[in-house]
Amino acid sequence: MFRSENQDPRRELAEADELLGAMHLISALERADIRVMVAYSSSDMLLWKAAGATACATGKFFNVRRFTKSRFDPPKKGGGNLAYWFEESLLAFLRQADLLKLDKAGLLSAASKRNHFFLQVLTRARANKPWKGQSWRKFMNWFADAESHLNEGTTTARQLIETAQKNWEKVTELKLYPEEPENRGAWLHEWRDALDHFEGRKSGTDSAA
Repeated sequence: MFRSENQDPRRELAEADELLGAMHLISALERADIRVMVAYSSSDMLLWKAAGATACATGKFFNVRRFTKSRFDPPKKGGGNLAYWFEESLLAFLRQADLLKLDKAGLLSAASKRNHFFLQVLTRARANKPWKGQSWRKFMNWFADAESHLNEGTTTARQLIETAQKNWEKVTELKLYPEEPENRGAWLHEWRDALDHFEGRKSGTDSAA
């Protein structure tokens, strides 16, 4: 479906045209009464639900969600199966140092705080103890919770994306830059662009419709 089919682990899909095409495909299938379950989703699940997907599924953690050629390459520096905290307030995966910075700055979301594994992970991270196993469980718990809220209409993809963009602005203002340079929320602009075009076309206001 995507030209970026060999996307590196923990890097969000960020080609607006490709995302938009996938959303239109999902929408067309659902309108034809063909139920769609999007497998190996990450937080991009928000877009698939906005397009009308019946359900989404994920691997036990973000870095096993794609079956790509890079899986068979020699390990890269900083790669491998690492502990990452998924933070809804930024729609991003964070390393331990970044988690602790956001915790201190009070930027952890209500969604994180109500997660069943919130205290388990945060307590271990603060004590510098391993928390990889708990990070898997926390992400899957968030995924199920977020999909449920999207199904119920108590939140929307647009609300989550716009909130995350505002919080990335706060991160920049406070100079709380993540350890990984690629992890600065740039994909959210592409997601919002894809969502804008999808909703515009759906409502009949998109000039391409």
